[in-house]
Amino acid sequence: MSIRKTKKGFTFVELTITIGISLVAMLMIIKFLSSTRHHYIYGTVNLQNLQEARLAINYLRRDFSCACPRLDEPIDDEDFVNFQIARKQIFATTSWTSGSESDLIQVLPHGLLFYRYSFDSPDEKPRVMLVRYEFDQAAKTLVRIGQDGKMQKFTGIEDVEFKVYVHQINERVPILW
Repeated sequence: MSIRKTKKGFTFVELTITIGISLVAMLMIIKFLSSTRHHYIYGTVNLQNLQEARLAINYLRRDFSCACPRLDEPIDDEDFVNFQIARKQIFATTSWTSGSESDLIQVLPHGLLFYRYSFDSPDEKPRVMLVRYEFDQAAKTLVRIGQDGKMQKFTGIEDVEFKVYVHQINERVPILW
């Protein structure tokens, strides 16, 4: 009997197929991990933007729920007429504006200007303070500026449009959108 020596090892074809399959598997794993990382970062950024937007909405809700027109006591008959009109209409419109531009609540497409009651004063009566919201489209930032000079910036906001509408059930109560 003849003893045949068998060589142990891989042929070139086997080695090439093995390397090809390994490369395909590695590329699939890398693509999956890259996609997962991208979705994680995208989700984190969206979550941060949503938190900023929620904070901005909370500030707006708090401020607008205390909004009021700033009305001076009437001195003469003409002031009394304006005073009565302003009591019925707290929003500045194109048809009627008060003597001072910031007396009534002004709603602009990318801004909001109004007075609000501030209940943190030591006096019996609440203070009336001016609050402005302005949207900077280039910086994607909504800025809240109080009369006291305090500024609050809300970043990561894509677009802002302020509107006022009334609900069909109660037309006397304006709602900020």
